[in-house]
Amino acid sequence: MHIIVNGFFLGKSKTGIGQYLWHLLRHMIPISDNTWTILVPLEFQDLLPEDLEDYIREKIIFLRQVKKGDTLLTTMLWERFTVVNYVNRLAISSEDLVCWAPSFTLSVFPRTIRSIVTIHDVIPWQLPEYTASWKRKIYNNLLKRVSQAPNLAVITISEFSKQEIIQVLGIPSDKIMVTPLASAKDPSNVDTSLVPDSPYIVYVGGLEHRKNVDNLLKAIVQAKQSCPDIRLIVTGKYSPHSLITPVPHLITEYGLIDVVSMSGYISDAELSGLIQKSRALIYPSTYEGFGFPILEGMTLGTPVITSGIGVMREVAGGAACLIDPHNVSDIARGILSVWEDESYREKLVEKGLERVKDFTWEETSRLTRQVIERSKRNLENEDKRPL
Repeated sequence: MHIIVNGFFLGKSKTGIGQYLWHLLRHMIPISDNTWTILVPLEFQDLLPEDLEDYIREKIIFLRQVKKGDTLLTTMLWERFTVVNYVNRLAISSEDLVCWAPSFTLSVFPRTIRSIVTIHDVIPWQLPEYTASWKRKIYNNLLKRVSQAPNLAVITISEFSKQEIIQVLGIPSDKIMVTPLASAKDPSNVDTSLVPDSPYIVYVGGLEHRKNVDNLLKAIVQAKQSCPDIRLIVTGKYSPHSLITPVPHLITEYGLIDVVSMSGYISDAELSGLIQKSRALIYPSTYEGFGFPILEGMTLGTPVITSGIGVMREVAGGAACLIDPHNVSDIARGILSVWEDESYREKLVEKGLERVKDFTWEETSRLTRQVIERSKRNLENEDKRPL
């Protein structure tokens, strides 16, 4: 079998999808008997990870994009034409093709070519603010049409996302396979040079409005009334945008200049250090497809406070302090319960270290290979049907 991978996100390896693709290729290619081809835009040649394994590099074919640049139009043309044209040409001399895209794409292939796509979430349809531009609306409408292709199999990353995909995109349940993700943090790769002397909790997860940092800051205002020494570090780099919470402005508005600090851009090892040495990691998001920070905190032996809704509850599995992300007072309650109770923190750490064992990249890759093999069998069965 020849597996063609849309490797667009290998050139964006710092993103969640880039990490997802890289981890799966690391685990699938070395033990696979199949032929692999990874298609990457020529413009991304110098953007690949410096430590990308040779057994992955040797599978890469660089293709020229129809249009240069890094825009939505460029991405659409790559998905709809560059990738599809290459696969169609290859299909002339190879009948045993399976194409996998690690994200939802516009690529549509003939019925004889089995197509697999990973749909991480349905945020563009559930949260209208993510489709404000007319270009994005056109793109999402086209994606919805692609989701109805008869030769398409879908991978998603949580049971929550599976149910959302069924509801929003109308894809049948039997065409969707759940392959939960794993933590990308390595407890041995930790830099504690940025860790402050006084105790703190740490927020990890981005600054988009759905991440709920505004309510988190309001909860800190409440929490410090009974616990004046509480401190919060908000990780990540702030860049003004309509989808981004204006955290620096809110810190000033809420009188938290001496209580809340922002890390700005930091390395992965430095981030791990801040998480590992924190009194707790808090992740009060209101909508996600998975929830990496929950597992990252648990992997690094840190108590986790997270939303008791959606996929956050699914991933936490009873090993985190759950809060109502829409209730500021309940967020403050969760923060104080973990901050003030050392025995509770120890119990959360113990439960978290046990819970995170349920999530490994080996298992994610095994389930992904299962989808690929099933797609091959389904295609063979279709070819055997009488005309």
